[in-house]
Amino acid sequence: MRFDILDLKEFYAGKIGQLALELLSERLVESWPSLKDQRLCTIGYGLPYIERNWPGDNATAFMPATMGVVPWPEGRENKTALVNEVHLPLADNSVDCVLIIHALEMTYDPETMMHELWRVLVPGGRVLIVVPSRSGIWARRDITPWGSGRPFSRRQLRHLLRDAGFSPLTWSACLAAPPIRWIPMTRIAKLIERPMRRVLPQLCGLNIVEAQKLVYAPVNRARTRSFVLKPVSRPALIPRMDKF
Repeated sequence: MRFDILDLKEFYAGKIGQLALELLSERLVESWPSLKDQRLCTIGYGLPYIERNWPGDNATAFMPATMGVVPWPEGRENKTALVNEVHLPLADNSVDCVLIIHALEMTYDPETMMHELWRVLVPGGRVLIVVPSRSGIWARRDITPWGSGRPFSRRQLRHLLRDAGFSPLTWSACLAAPPIRWIPMTRIAKLIERPMRRVLPQLCGLNIVEAQKLVYAPVNRARTRSFVLKPVSRPALIPRMDKF
């Protein structure tokens, strides 16, 4: 099952989506309280989080072609685009921050996607990744977008980031309560969120990692003398006639 743009809009309009937006926004703002004078790009469906947490910042929203796209913001110049997440329409070193949500678990090539992010981020740029946890219950319920696609463990994310040239800065978890359409669950979820996140983060529904783009200095290597074949006076396979 794959969630498209209409399914995502419907999810965030419902009670479970509103709860997820509130609790997850708290974690995101802890990492990025302000993005003033920063060029922000979201990949996936990050519009609810931009509007809630960074409404006045310079943001662009990219949505994968398999998901679909909606115009945003209303009544102003459009800042969304339908893209291939492994071939972003951005120049090298052109954005400061990238938020990935509802994207990495759905892409067909997460390794290439991460290398593409490294290309477009400025040196020292940061990426904030939200993915379903492999050990969490949200990845096992298909009533939410995080029940689709590939969940990740922290170990898998660490290897993915390292291979693409990123260094993890902070780790967090979110959504400790199960995704149940029960009215009192909203109050219960807010009560158990913080203690569960600290004591048993592996049981939470989402893994969140902030990472920084690494740029390695070139290494000056001493040039080694290459092996040069010495010329010969005659081809090796021609016999000497003076032996006959």
